[in-house]
Amino acid sequence: MNESRIWGFLIDKIRNPFGVSGVMGNLYAESGLNPRNLQNTFEKRFGFSDEEYTKAVDSGAYNSFCFDGAGYGLAQWTYWSRKTRLLSMAREQGKSIGDLDLQLDVLWAELCASTAVLSALQNARSVREASDIVLTKYERPADQSEAVKVKRATYSQRYYDQFIGGTEMAVKIGSARIDENGHAKGGKAGDQTGKEVSTQNWYLHSKGWRVFRAKNPGVAEKIAQDMQWACNNKNIGYDLNQRGTLYSVSKPLGFNCSKVTTPCETDCSALVRVCCAYAGIDLPNFRTTDEASVILKSGAFTEMKGAKYQESSAYLRRGDILVTKTQGHTVVVLTNGSKAGSDTTPTTYKLGDRDLKKGDEGEDVRELQNDLMKLGWSFPKYGADGDFGSETEANVKGFQRTEGLPVTGVFDHASYEALMVKLGKGKVEISGNSVNVRTGPGVNNDIIGVAHKGESYEYGLVTNDWYQIDFGGALGWVSGKYAKVVM
Repeated sequence: MNESRIWGFLIDKIRNPFGVSGVMGNLYAESGLNPRNLQNTFEKRFGFSDEEYTKAVDSGAYNSFCFDGAGYGLAQWTYWSRKTRLLSMAREQGKSIGDLDLQLDVLWAELCASTAVLSALQNARSVREASDIVLTKYERPADQSEAVKVKRATYSQRYYDQFIGGTEMAVKIGSARIDENGHAKGGKAGDQTGKEVSTQNWYLHSKGWRVFRAKNPGVAEKIAQDMQWACNNKNIGYDLNQRGTLYSVSKPLGFNCSKVTTPCETDCSALVRVCCAYAGIDLPNFRTTDEASVILKSGAFTEMKGAKYQESSAYLRRGDILVTKTQGHTVVVLTNGSKAGSDTTPTTYKLGDRDLKKGDEGEDVRELQNDLMKLGWSFPKYGADGDFGSETEANVKGFQRTEGLPVTGVFDHASYEALMVKLGKGKVEISGNSVNVRTGPGVNNDIIGVAHKGESYEYGLVTNDWYQIDFGGALGWVSGKYAKVVM
């Protein structure tokens, strides 16, 4: 359906569900999300249906498209320069002017050209805010009354509810936020307003979230419980300069924030550290700048990647830790998202554990991307982002081509072995009981010795499923039937 395709395209670009919902609600108001929609008032005037108009423009039978003043397509492009862009891109790409993907490309090009609008959508904090931005700054129809704003925001909210899960199931988060004077430091110890350390609805931070989930569900529950206790305890307040006092006061109490009776202070990252300590994960001191690396180094957490975790609340679970991608803020999730029960923690793979193809994501993909960059392959658009997209597929094909492998774009075991050879990584481990080592790749070559199960050797070339190994200072070959590459 068009709705899903449009949402998928926009969430990958705008990366804020509020902004995407605002765009989609306005597009629905303009065209019903029909990329072939001819403005209704012009159908009778021109004697064309949507399909007839589209075909006539595509074929060249109708050549007044750019200047006829009729709205057309998803955004009801009307002005001559906008319709000229649409027509030119259609002809350059050999597509119909009514092609959905083409129109999404045109829409994105226009949003990119309006940096203020795009930035506002990427940082919008509500559906209504985003919807109003699109209406008044992008679409700019003659009627921008409150009634129109409400109507379009209603459409936008419908898409937010459909793809994110609705506002009635708002996920709660807890954190140390700000002192009683709205400052980062200088206030009195303890929570003077009830809001210094408190709960709120989940929101998409302007710097973006990274999400970390405890591998042990019991640990996650304790982290959430201690955060809830901290948010309910008036003796725990916010002060950046006194951020360590909660840790010191709570340590003799087993880091149980419900038992703190001495007025003290913390900040967002110091509070998360205390909650982890209560759960038995005693981390070294950290701030939001290095929180992610400290959490991962503990080995107790898995990073949850992808838009469904980082850009919406639906798949979040109680006890998840969120920290901004750059210095900023950190919170703990206190209630499950609407789809948390249907989610499972993804399996963590190392490079070589599985074949990789377009659409895969994970740390093994990131490792592949980094390794290819070491060999000179470029990732100018996305870098080593852990997502196997078109850029990664193209580089894998290029690597396979240079190594004389089948050019499939799938990073399979043969490709992995070739990469290890190029990088000088890994060893060959003997898996057979007693394996002949030969002078060349094939059973017709002379035997120079025997390798035994479990032994490992430095290796170089890979030819026809035979490995060249350093066998006691001499170059030898063993069959891939009885050996494998290990890291």
